[in-house]
Amino acid sequence: MNLISKPPVLPKKPSLPHRTSIATVCVSGHLLDKLAAIAEAGFDGVEIFENDLLHYPGSRQDIYNVCQELGLKIEMYQPFRDLEGAPNPEELKRSLDRLERKFQWMDELHTDLILLCSNCSPSSVSDREKIVSDLRAAAELAARYNKRIAYEALAWAQHVYTWEYSWELVKEVDHPNLGICFDTFHIFSRQGDINPITEVPAEKIFFVQLADAPILKIDHLSYSRHHRNYPLQGAFPIIPFMEKLIEAGYTGPLSLEIFNDEFRAAPAKRIAQDGFRSLLYLQSELYHGSILPPLPEVERIEYLEFAVDEARIAQLEALFLDMGLKKVGKHRSKNVTVYRQGGVSFIVNAEPESFASAFLLLHDTSVCAMAVRVKDIQATIDRAAYLGCPVVPPSKLGEGEERVIAIQAPDDTLIYLVDSDEFWKKDFIFQEDFPTALSPKATYAAVDHIAQALDRLSMDRFVLFYKSVFGMMPQQVIELQDPYGMTKSRAMVSPNHALRFPLNISDEKDTSIGRLVREAAGSVVHHIAFETNDIFETVSSLLKTSSQDRFLRVPQNYYDDLQVRYDLSAEFVAKMKTFNIMYDRDDKGEFLHISTEQFRDRFFFEIVQRVNGYEHFASINAPIRMSIHHERRNLAMKVTTALSPQTTGRVQSAKNLVVVFEPGCESVVDLVADIVGKERSFNPSVKAGVLGIPAESAVALLAGADRSECISINMHCIENSPLDDSPTPESTLCDYEFLFSKTEFFRHDLTRFLSFITGQTKPHEAILRKPRSTFIALTFPDIRTALPNLDILTVGADALELRVDLLREGSGTGTYNPIPSVDYVGKQVMWLRQRTELPIIFTLRSQAEGGRCPNSDEKVTQYFLMKGLQWGCEYIDVELRLPEEIRNHLAQQKGRSRIIASYHDLAGNLKWSSGETLRCYHTARSYGDVVKIVGFATNLAENYELEYFRSSVNASFGHPLLAMNAGQVGQLSRILNPFFTPTTHPLLPMAAAPGQLSAAEINSALNIMGQTPRKTVFTIGNARAIPLSMFWEKCFNELGLPHNYASLDRISEGMIQALTRQVTFGGAIIQPPLTGQPSFISSFTEEAQESGSIDTVFVHTVGNQSVIVGDNSTAKALHTMLTRDFAPSAYADQPVLIISNSFEEASSAIWALRKLSCGTIYTIGFRVEGILGIEQCNSFESVQKLAHPFAVVSALCSEQAHLINPLLKLIDNHPAPRAGGKGGKVFVDLANGPRRGDPLGVAAASGWKTYGIADIAARTTVQALDVLVGQRVPFDFVRMASGRGLF
Repeated sequence: MNLISKPPVLPKKPSLPHRTSIATVCVSGHLLDKLAAIAEAGFDGVEIFENDLLHYPGSRQDIYNVCQELGLKIEMYQPFRDLEGAPNPEELKRSLDRLERKFQWMDELHTDLILLCSNCSPSSVSDREKIVSDLRAAAELAARYNKRIAYEALAWAQHVYTWEYSWELVKEVDHPNLGICFDTFHIFSRQGDINPITEVPAEKIFFVQLADAPILKIDHLSYSRHHRNYPLQGAFPIIPFMEKLIEAGYTGPLSLEIFNDEFRAAPAKRIAQDGFRSLLYLQSELYHGSILPPLPEVERIEYLEFAVDEARIAQLEALFLDMGLKKVGKHRSKNVTVYRQGGVSFIVNAEPESFASAFLLLHDTSVCAMAVRVKDIQATIDRAAYLGCPVVPPSKLGEGEERVIAIQAPDDTLIYLVDSDEFWKKDFIFQEDFPTALSPKATYAAVDHIAQALDRLSMDRFVLFYKSVFGMMPQQVIELQDPYGMTKSRAMVSPNHALRFPLNISDEKDTSIGRLVREAAGSVVHHIAFETNDIFETVSSLLKTSSQDRFLRVPQNYYDDLQVRYDLSAEFVAKMKTFNIMYDRDDKGEFLHISTEQFRDRFFFEIVQRVNGYEHFASINAPIRMSIHHERRNLAMKVTTALSPQTTGRVQSAKNLVVVFEPGCESVVDLVADIVGKERSFNPSVKAGVLGIPAESAVALLAGADRSECISINMHCIENSPLDDSPTPESTLCDYEFLFSKTEFFRHDLTRFLSFITGQTKPHEAILRKPRSTFIALTFPDIRTALPNLDILTVGADALELRVDLLREGSGTGTYNPIPSVDYVGKQVMWLRQRTELPIIFTLRSQAEGGRCPNSDEKVTQYFLMKGLQWGCEYIDVELRLPEEIRNHLAQQKGRSRIIASYHDLAGNLKWSSGETLRCYHTARSYGDVVKIVGFATNLAENYELEYFRSSVNASFGHPLLAMNAGQVGQLSRILNPFFTPTTHPLLPMAAAPGQLSAAEINSALNIMGQTPRKTVFTIGNARAIPLSMFWEKCFNELGLPHNYASLDRISEGMIQALTRQVTFGGAIIQPPLTGQPSFISSFTEEAQESGSIDTVFVHTVGNQSVIVGDNSTAKALHTMLTRDFAPSAYADQPVLIISNSFEEASSAIWALRKLSCGTIYTIGFRVEGILGIEQCNSFESVQKLAHPFAVVSALCSEQAHLINPLLKLIDNHPAPRAGGKGGKVFVDLANGPRRGDPLGVAAASGWKTYGIADIAARTTVQALDVLVGQRVPFDFVRMASGRGLF
């Protein structure tokens, strides 16, 4: 259910003594979007920040016109820098010329005031007479243009860094066009004295800028640029400053100038609204009672409301009962229950289609609302409304029920307002007479405090909200040491202590707060504390009556330290130890408290006793409690892991395969067994790794089989018959279906299919590791049209999307079938997989989301998506619009495939800042491996809102997210989207979506934006062993990359090190490889580390840090080629042979074979010391005794190639590697250049799968390109673009 909340319509905007203004630098976005947000928030005026003006593509007159339309006055243009104290006359003249130009601009902006910041240049002079002279010259120039200059002392300026000194200079200049600008940040960061402000004439105070901040001891520039916040959000004495300013007679505007990283990351509207609220509240505090309704008189927390579903009610109730709360009543018309103990009341809301159910969907079981008892509900509502807080009326109100109104908090939870017990009596049926007063035997007197876990951007918002609406005051920020990082806590407390809300944030994702915010999808209640008058009696009573002890066990060491630290009696400490009660003390009193375990890793309870007016929250004990919670959670995870089924990690332990074959296709069973390296049988009673079943027997055999023990595959030959549009029994019973052609069979296609469905290859994990990834959306009506150019089309793509809804199958009558047949679609998948190694995304886009599939055919969509899973497509796109049962069914049946949970709103209704979008995200996350949300942008601000949404959910959850705006204006979001961006290509018949860009266009745009700077990629060494300049230029051009290529002869390691230090160094391919671990390389990949060989050096950047990484692309290439025609499981425990003159030349092959879990590695020509599983054949007799190797790799040079031929003939006479085997398997020849003999031809004639240097070199280039430029280039494109002659 959507909760509709909005600020009430006010009779008029509050009349304020001072105009309100804000600098455009405070909010995010493009200038026009900033101005719109500022006006909508209610500001009277604006300061135009120079960078915003310079970046604006229109005229300055346009800016003025927009401000006029929005009702904004341009109060000031700012800033102008580095004028006074010029080191020479020429410098002063240049500054005055610049200033004159700014005055001319200000005429167009229709403003008369400019901000002049004190000089920060190291070359400026400190001579006071010179400074006064320069300022006078500026003032006289201002007078000629009828302009005014507000002089501001910057806290980090060279000479004028206090307001007192700046005022002395202004007085000395004594010019009507020069006055002072007060900026509270610069005043208080320098601990300035505000008392003399009363002596400054009001007419000389040209402008006032307000900023608050926490008290920090860091350099002034960093302090100002990153840590400012709005007035009354920080620790500066803003109100005393304003009182002095008013006493001086100032009546001009109050303006906000805030530099804050979190503000700049947030949507402009939200930050502007908070800014106006802060000025409104500030003036209300200054002019008591004349602007806002009075602060509410808060009596207590009336109740807390928990959102829960039916499945969790029993668990939650058990916890409440163990904490002493009792079920006392139910709601008259809703699925809502009341639990109570003394002054603590909990409401459990399981009502469907309610605010609680919507909250539950986003955050799981947690506190969704609270009720506060106040003296005057209407005044409280009016105050909140004037401050711009949404007021929420009740929904689904039953007959005779109380109309309880709520205020919406910044995290969208509700704060209901009540003033009596009437709503209890009207809305609930109690089991006993409703209590009119607290029972004297009540265990809990009240809710002592409610601690909240906030996302890192929300602390300032909550401080301002609680302070302005309820008059709560912030306590000092406290840092809490969590075992996994730092947590910051700041408590908000009402004057009468009826409300206490500790607010907690953490930048670290694994702290208690960071993990909770991430897993709970945003800000939630962290813990709830109950107040008691005798904690020992309360805990003792609970331990006697509860079903289990839920309290944390406090270590003995804590109590040993406690007695010494506070000089407590041994008896008192022993009593606390008995009950696991903790202790703290302040200058007023004492604090005793005990904490429970967490409920589902969400919240916990605390019982507290305050003695003699203790005011704090025992923060000194928080690290101990957090540590215990972490330990309990880690222990629970270990137990869960220990009880869960464990896998061996060996590829060959995968499930057995059942292969259903059609008449005349028995040989395909042998082929499957050969590829996966398992024995086969056609007899169901004989246990084998691969069991062949005729199609006519499949239904009877599969229907009674244990499906959990095997993977069944229906092998369909397209020449036999077309696939039936209606599900066949054997197809329905099989987990997978593989289509093949007898006339054009591709073994590597079947290998890829089998490796994927058995979990031996994991393409999704490889894509997740990339910093940027894309896929190309194919829009051909028949995929065969694309096949000749598929290598060019897929340059730069990490996957390709088959748009099934765009396929067009002829009906035979000159028209097209509205929905293509299953046979037609299945063949499209087959042809596509035969020609590409990329993962396939199977998509059936509906008309509602920009496709052609009819919206009403949901069952047809489900059927086709199930076929996509059966055909082993690596991804299927499942739209959020589909019914939940269909989505859940697909998620349950997905096997090794991944689900892209997609939502497209091309109508432009989606708002990235809305709760509905977040709800879509979490619904998609619940069943999708990838979340895809696409809106439609009509202005640039929507792209910025998207980026804020992306950064927020990625920081909190880290779930793979594809988020974009369609349309031309939304192209910026496509460029900025880092994961799985859909792309088009000029060779496609059309783009799959409006505004879609090619991979080259995205890369070009990233270069323009400075995200992909121009680099130089080097090849160092033997030019014939590596691709040359024409090839690299062709790659860069096709990818749209700005990079250069350079080739160098073999140079020393010192010269290579010098290359890596160049700013433009983009990486290098090195032949022959470097060995060992050169000192100039900071990090090494697994391949380089374990092989001891480095043939690729690249730059890896994380944030602002760049490191040089050594890699072995040849080792990766060998691994890829070895698994082209055999699944990895085929190599498990099999003997292999490597022939080489040295270990260095063979090291890459050794790594690749060991990665495949092969058996003994036999070597000829070299010895390897100290590595188990490697044996040297050092005599003819040892070669004769050698078991038939599954793979042979020759690293001999071309001049020695003739030695391989007799060796292969000798090996062919050895026993086959497996029972049922047929001799040769894989032969790799790494010799480069002209050679005597033809080892590859000899091996191929004997039945070996052969790969030569051309294949390996092309694969090596593919791997090198991936790490050097972060782009995937198809193997076929490399072979085509470079030519065989280069290898």
